[in-house]
Amino acid sequence: MAWADWMWTGDTRSIGKYYASLKGDKLMDRFARPSDGLLETGGERRKGAKPGASDIVDWPAESRDGFVFKPVNAVVNAFYHRNLLELADIAGALGRPDDAAAFVARAKAVHAAFHKAFFRPSIGLYADGEGTDHCSLHANAAALAFGLVPPRHVAQVADYVEKRGMACSTYFAQYLLEALCLADRAEAAVRLMSTRGKAGWIGMMDFGSTITMEAWTVADKPNLDLNHAWASEPLNIISRFILGVTPLEPGFRKVSIRPRLGGLRHVKATIPTVAGPISIEATPDRLGFSSPSPALVEFAGRRLELPAGRHDVSR
Repeated sequence: MAWADWMWTGDTRSIGKYYASLKGDKLMDRFARPSDGLLETGGERRKGAKPGASDIVDWPAESRDGFVFKPVNAVVNAFYHRNLLELADIAGALGRPDDAAAFVARAKAVHAAFHKAFFRPSIGLYADGEGTDHCSLHANAAALAFGLVPPRHVAQVADYVEKRGMACSTYFAQYLLEALCLADRAEAAVRLMSTRGKAGWIGMMDFGSTITMEAWTVADKPNLDLNHAWASEPLNIISRFILGVTPLEPGFRKVSIRPRLGGLRHVKATIPTVAGPISIEATPDRLGFSSPSPALVEFAGRRLELPAGRHDVSR
């Protein structure tokens, strides 16, 4: 969240104020084992357990796709790898190059150790943890979303993630949808966001909710609330991946525009940014946009560096 706040606003005050906490207690690296740098966090959180590390992979428990908890856990370590890379960016922004280099080195070590610990070559998938061969949606979607899958294995892992579908809660759906989009499976992501099934946002509307709900259904959580931000994934997935608008430099000083229409015939939106609104309209053959900042555009097999202003790109 700290990294995203800085990238989307360009404001370093918050990351500066909380840097010590981000690189200290929040990083959880006190649980990194010396042998390879992976976090050893104890397994599933249980009531009455002694204070210390314990894992939450998804919630409610029925939404974990049978995840098998082990002391060294693929999902937690996928997040840890991403956190190290984001802390490297943050350290660089705060003028701490030595810290940045150290975080990058640790991320590289965790990347190698992650694949060695969790990848199962016989099936081409990632297991939930050390000591189990169970491969949940969560372990594989997290590896895919956080850039831990080598290119030669991406298609097989993405096939599995797509096949498992929405075998997760409203919380982990964020990383499932990111994984699909990053693996060029935007059509599957659009399909999941627009399903009328039990696990989906149209189901929330059919229930009568006008704001995203804490869980997919009342059966999942009888005391759910009807105003829960963690279930609002389509908002950021549509802007960041379907429309493809993200900051390349903090505060949108430079913008990336890379639409992944996912089978849609036409999309049109205006996305607010701290640098000003970005208006975008796209079909499979044409992209039109107006940006207040220079843009790196990837569309229809073309990669273009364009100045601020109005542009049209076609096949």
